[in-house]
Amino acid sequence: MKRPISYGRGSTPAALILLAASLLPQSAHAHGFAGDRFFPATIAVDDPAVADELAFPTASKIKNGDNVQEIDVSTEFSKRITEHFGVSVGENWTHLKPGATGFQNLDTSFKYQLITDAKSEFIFSAGFGVEWANTGAKGVGAENFNTYSPQIFFGKGLGDLPEDFNLVRPFAITGQASYGIPGSGKTVNLTFNPDTQDFDREVDRHAHNLDWGLTLQYSLPYLNSHVKAIEGPGSEFLRHLIPLVEVVGGTQTGLAAIEKALAFYRAIGKRPIHIRREVAGHVANRLQAALWREAVHLVAAGVASVADIDTAISEGPGLRWALMGPHLTFHLAGGSGGMAHFLEQLGPPLESWWDDLGDPQLTAGVRQALTAGVSAEAEGRDIATLAAERDRFLVDLLALKGARRDA
Repeated sequence: MKRPISYGRGSTPAALILLAASLLPQSAHAHGFAGDRFFPATIAVDDPAVADELAFPTASKIKNGDNVQEIDVSTEFSKRITEHFGVSVGENWTHLKPGATGFQNLDTSFKYQLITDAKSEFIFSAGFGVEWANTGAKGVGAENFNTYSPQIFFGKGLGDLPEDFNLVRPFAITGQASYGIPGSGKTVNLTFNPDTQDFDREVDRHAHNLDWGLTLQYSLPYLNSHVKAIEGPGSEFLRHLIPLVEVVGGTQTGLAAIEKALAFYRAIGKRPIHIRREVAGHVANRLQAALWREAVHLVAAGVASVADIDTAISEGPGLRWALMGPHLTFHLAGGSGGMAHFLEQLGPPLESWWDDLGDPQLTAGVRQALTAGVSAEAEGRDIATLAAERDRFLVDLLALKGARRDA
């Protein structure tokens, strides 16, 4: 639950600006994207898009005006109902020292994503929040009246600036504002005064609160993919933020623990898969090794050059595999009969190809042929240039896949 700076009418507002170097990957999920820009949620403000998210608990510790130490721990769960509409439920636990301990009132909010402009990297959403009366502990300040809050959220990337402003193009600004309207204008407390033998009347008027916050973010993945390739220590880590995560349980790992791990990685924008039996290299590396074994064999046998074999994959089945993988691709190849028809018609020829696949050895001659072939294919481009070219396409592909997946 986000709690930006608040103030009553007549007091002076203060801005909250958070400078964050965003290391989050360009997630395959479409929410939070506006063109090439990804807007993550931060501690200061919520993200501007509608999303499926579980916020990890955040804690704060302050000393308030009554010299009471206050510790707050908050969390929030958000769920998309449609592509553009979502709901959130948040809770805050408070400990006062000296004083009471308990939960604040339950917060719910409803958000609708009104604008997503890819070209200008802009997202705008409107929402409505409700803090529900008497759902928290009065001892920690939970009110006995509802509070209603119209809300706005926005995110704006600076990537649409001209190339003359490359230094600032990785920056983005996100913000939110809400105006809290109490469901009751005042609370009247009556206390008996023994001196006057009458009741003293005390009126507590409920202030309208304007809460707002801003973040200034700098995205290293955006810099690397759309402005200039990152070089130096740590650059390889930043270039390999791939969505795939392979989750492997141990011999005593329960299914519930595995499901929690899968849910965790999905929540942070990854694409986890469950490896049901541990094998050397796991799954993705084994598939790469199997394909590359045949690629090496074709080079060693003089069937084609290194560059032509790479082209055969990148401009052929590789395009389809990035979208569906081999099984679903062959299911489509079977036409209306799907995989069953494919296996019936093309299964025998494929088995004959399997029998003819090579079993190469990385001899000195094969190593020299591979090294020389790759050098010729690179055409003078160094490793940094090739990596930057790859990453630009990769980020665009991830954004496209996310948008298509959630469309």
